[in-house]
Amino acid sequence: MSNKFTNNVRARLYKQGYQGFTKDDYTEAALAIECDDLENPSKEQLSQAVDYLKLKVQSQISVADELVEEKLHSQVESEQSETARETDVVVELENQVEQEKPVLVSEITQCEGIELNEETQLKPSIAQSEMPAITSEDEPENTAIALQEKSELVASAANDMGIILSIEEVTAIAENFDYASVNSDYEIAEIESAITAFVQHKAQLTKQKITNMVQGVRETVTRLDHENSQLLNDGLREINNDIKRGSHSFKSQVRTALKAFALPPSKTG
Repeated sequence: MSNKFTNNVRARLYKQGYQGFTKDDYTEAALAIECDDLENPSKEQLSQAVDYLKLKVQSQISVADELVEEKLHSQVESEQSETARETDVVVELENQVEQEKPVLVSEITQCEGIELNEETQLKPSIAQSEMPAITSEDEPENTAIALQEKSELVASAANDMGIILSIEEVTAIAENFDYASVNSDYEIAEIESAITAFVQHKAQLTKQKITNMVQGVRETVTRLDHENSQLLNDGLREINNDIKRGSHSFKSQVRTALKAFALPPSKTG
């Protein structure tokens, strides 16, 4: 379950380009800085936790770099050793051919009755003289950047642009890139362009939502106004009818009363 300590530390690390921490990492950081109340951490404790996790990542990267460097060094030594052995074999074969060449020439001339002088001595073939030396240079292999690394680059670029994106939005932008590397200025510019396009698209959607909301409110107001006006008209009409009925009933009662007293009918009304 998330708490204020974890949320605040995660947000600060995210703004600085650090991601991928687990719940155990945040718990470890809280224990390391002695933060007992995870719902009310102080600013100093949050800064200490951020520094602790950043130092942990940097230490892991340093150890990983050392391991990679050792592995690469071992591979280079192994390849150099293998190349040296292959070169020695080639040189040995060439020396053997050079040593056996006079014997073979002598045997051929004896069999064919050919006399050789210095000008007719066999010379090394062009293929042998121009045979390239074996090298140990390996062509670099371009590997696709992992989605997490691309997401971190997108988040970093967005932060530099002053744009706040959610994790889902960062991932959506990163999935649109399929570069072997993102070290060139052109590809970084492409990332910034994609972020700008995404923000514009998001703003357009928000604008459309606001337009729809305003239109809906206006339609509701118009409908309710019409209903209220109709209700008022109906009410006034009923009141008028009630008054008319009351007046008619009153006049009828007056006529009845006058007849009881045998008086002439009233001319009023």
